[in-house]
Amino acid sequence: MEQHQPRSEHVWLQKAAGDWYVACAYFTAANQPPVKVQGSECVTSLGQFWTVTTFEADMMGLLIQGHATLGFDVINQCFISTWVDSSTPHLYRFKGQLDTATQTLTMSGENMDPLTGKLANYRSVETRNSDDHRDFALYVKTENRAETPVLRYSYTRKR
Repeated sequence: MEQHQPRSEHVWLQKAAGDWYVACAYFTAANQPPVKVQGSECVTSLGQFWTVTTFEADMMGLLIQGHATLGFDVINQCFISTWVDSSTPHLYRFKGQLDTATQTLTMSGENMDPLTGKLANYRSVETRNSDDHRDFALYVKTENRAETPVLRYSYTRKR
């Protein structure tokens, strides 16, 4: 059996492993300030090639729980990710590239927009500011709506 070796992209994603505080901002209505809540996230390594994330946030009395997978696809030369959570019945899929100069992973995918019930274009941007701080933003664009922010998360590693 062939033994695969981790690449630099796999090493990069493993640096997120650990427990995080998450300052969450959800954009629930146009021209309104975001709803801000606190959350937490645990990123675990699944071998040397994947991370699996467990996320929780209390959204004004509604507990949101979610799981993500993130890895680097050596065949297609891109990062790939999935997301599921307790607030929707949809599986979200993303793929994208890492800008090593800015430590920014930009991903996109055509996924279900729970507001319209139709497919929409999603874009996520994760920036690693340091080993202990990272930022994440998610945007959606539909056929009738320009790209708008869905959420922004600011992560601080728990010590």
